[in-house]
Amino acid sequence: MKNILLFIFCFQSLVLFGQRKIQGTIIYETSYTKSFIEDMKKKKQDANSNPFVIKSFLKATPTEFLLTFNQEECLYQKIEKVEEEDAIGFNTLEKIGGGDRIFYTNPKEKENFYQTEDDGDLYLVESKASEWEITKESKKIGDYTCYKAIFKTDNEKRKGKIIAWFTPQIPLKYGPKGIGGLPGLILQYQEMFVVFNAIKINFEKKEVEIQKPTKGKKMKSKEFSALMLKNSPF
Repeated sequence: MKNILLFIFCFQSLVLFGQRKIQGTIIYETSYTKSFIEDMKKKKQDANSNPFVIKSFLKATPTEFLLTFNQEECLYQKIEKVEEEDAIGFNTLEKIGGGDRIFYTNPKEKENFYQTEDDGDLYLVESKASEWEITKESKKIGDYTCYKAIFKTDNEKRKGKIIAWFTPQIPLKYGPKGIGGLPGLILQYQEMFVVFNAIKINFEKKEVEIQKPTKGKKMKSKEFSALMLKNSPF
């Protein structure tokens, strides 16, 4: 039944868009889950908690990221804004949202990587393909019917805590931070205690061009993690 509904929505999407290319932009905003905020407020009253850490979490401001897409590829990056005078030095919502990394995805060419800079050097780090368990659970996000998918992982601490809500009504395998591979665009994504919400979708009639990052040393994810660990001062 679940597969039949997905097929119906995909078919309706093809009829809706017709021969028109699906291209445009999406703005995602990062925020904490309500349960995480409540937990932080409780820990704030705990004498054994680190007040600096608690304060940095609670003062983190929602950060916006832009996903630019066409039918072949997409690019995801932070929307640069003027920082407020009392802004904290380390914004957890910005960091988990992707920080200054630029994420590129091209499903047909099986390309999924991000460009990042460390100590003046640029790197192109390959991202692992996401594996999902699609559930029967659905909900409305704006005008779109979305289905819940749970990220498959062997990490016990992360099991069931990485969730995506995707809509087959926009049949593109994209999402925030290089996350994707589902039969529809991800409109909401939760990674542990941070939620990415699509707050604005804009479809374009004119051609949307994607500037694929090309500068940097190509590395596998494990290689880059090992390099960062080696260069870490801690």
